[in-house]
Amino acid sequence: MSEHLIFTDHNQHTYLQYRDAGKTRHFVTLRDGSIDCIQLSAKDFMRLKKHTKSTPEHFAEVYLKSFLPMSRQARVVLRGILGYSAESEPTGDAPSFSGGTVGLQQICEASGWEPSKARKFLRKLVEKPGGRWEWSPEEAEKIVGMLKECFANEDAS
Repeated sequence: MSEHLIFTDHNQHTYLQYRDAGKTRHFVTLRDGSIDCIQLSAKDFMRLKKHTKSTPEHFAEVYLKSFLPMSRQARVVLRGILGYSAESEPTGDAPSFSGGTVGLQQICEASGWEPSKARKFLRKLVEKPGGRWEWSPEEAEKIVGMLKECFANEDAS
């Protein structure tokens, strides 16, 4: 794989190059409110300026921590830049939540879990947040991590 480089277009958008295929170059970028992989022709690429104020690793970390929607391909590329192996990649796309509150039903639908089993695990792990099993998007990501461990341990038994 070629060296990862960062480019900008007039300091508005940032592009992380992950592949140079000759006539086209492949980038991870933020477009239309989501993080995705794109290709630019040589003509379009010539308009970009090399960005030296941050590293590709920093770029990858920031985007992976983002709560913006992200394509599976972009997630794999960014994790690869950080050196995560394919084996450490969770099965399926990790759910990403945005907006107001995230309910347990939404978490279970995104992950393919039975809500009753998830509630059983949660009763042992955390206090119910009010009258419903609902969290902020940041807290929901943590709950998903805890539930993944519980379901994995149950499957291993």
